Amino acid sequence: SGLEGFNRIIQLAREGSHVKKGELLVELDSAGLKDRLNEQELAHQERLFQLMQAQGNLKIQKSLAESQIKDAELKIENAESDLEKYRDGDAPLLIKTVEARSGVLKEQLRIATERYARTQQLFKEGNATKSELEADALSLTREQLALGQYEEDLRLIKRYDQPNQLRLLESQVEEAKKELDRLRQRTSNEIAQAEAHLKTS
Repeated sequence: SGLEGFNRIIQLAREGSHVKKGELLVELDSAGLKDRLNEQELAHQERLFQLMQAQGNLKIQKSLAESQIKDAELKIENAESDLEKYRDGDAPLLIKTVEARSGVLKEQLRIATERYARTQQLFKEGNATKSELEADALSLTREQLALGQYEEDLRLIKRYDQPNQLRLLESQVEEAKKELDRLRQRTSNEIAQAEAHLKTS
């Protein structure tokens, strides 16, 4: 029966005795049943605790995943913004700045060349000193070197600096996108595990 193992008789009315309504006829030992009930209650409480833990863990996993994905999406936006700013703003502005400075240096070189030619003529005619001729020659050389340096800078910027910087910024965009994909996969797996744990709790 359902009471098997728990049916030891503690008290029994004497055989043949008269009993009144409500009087105890037989009392079985319920200590085993009480122990079993307590065990079941403890097991039930433990399962409830595990269920609450699993529910809390799932909620945390979802919240954490949402936060991490938002951060990763923001990194992509920032990387794309940096790329666009450099490609459409900083890079063209740098070229224009260097080209404008080169234009100024070309004009300064033209002036220095004309001045040196006049001084040469004046020197031949005896109307300019050798030191004046040398000073104008030095000024001409200085302008030639300055223009040459700016033109070389412009060549290096166009040939190397800008393409390299563009490739770097483009790779940062791609890496941010890949990281978002990896993050979505990882958080999806973690949430699935948390949901599975909840189902078995």
